[in-house]
Amino acid sequence: MSEEVSQATLLKELKKLIESSSLATARLIEAVSLNSQLASSTTPEMRELFTQWLNCVSGEVMNSIEEKGIICLEDISKNIGISETTTLSLLLYLQRQGAIIVKEVTIKKGRGENQELCHCLR
Repeated sequence: MSEEVSQATLLKELKKLIESSSLATARLIEAVSLNSQLASSTTPEMRELFTQWLNCVSGEVMNSIEEKGIICLEDISKNIGISETTTLSLLLYLQRQGAIIVKEVTIKKGRGENQELCHCLR
């Protein structure tokens, strides 16, 4: 009897593994497809628009720093109206450019959602 239970448990775990692999594969295919679509849309005009947007939001960050001195990721995100994930990428961009110095990072437990996905469109 215990061998039957063990086999049943093993089959359940194997089924979970297959389902998990299927979901991971589907996400990978979706990401590759989206990247291909975005890459094919990269025109000089699109790059210029992105550069203008980047300069605009970077300017907002720099203005906040000049006004307040030290600011936190959450405040920047709320003031500019972009996600914390996008804000973090922006701050890394500004640090690479030498415009800012990131001196401190505070980490807390997440919400359990992939922040790289736009949940508003799903």
